[in-house]
Amino acid sequence: MSKIQQLQQFALDNYEAGGHWVAECWDAADYNDVLELCGGDVELAKARIQEDWELTNKQERNCAWDGPDDSMDGDFDSAMASAGYGTDEDYGYADEVY
Repeated sequence: MSKIQQLQQFALDNYEAGGHWVAECWDAADYNDVLELCGGDVELAKARIQEDWELTNKQERNCAWDGPDDSMDGDFDSAMASAGYGTDEDYGYADEVY
């Protein structure tokens, strides 16, 4: 088994602990980059990869996103006003007769 395959297997073996971030997002070039940074030492590369997914897990836990913001009332005029276009009343066209 190559060194890259060992690292890929390490990520898969630790999938639930956070290895999924690596297993699903990294390709062979990413694993190779870590190996080069670690001087080809597989155990050191495994520790570096684990640090990476632990940081990603921490950042995800600290994310305060509770789902989409559905606070808009959904009508056309408020959407256009929010987009910076205003409404007919804002531009004085509502009561004009041509």
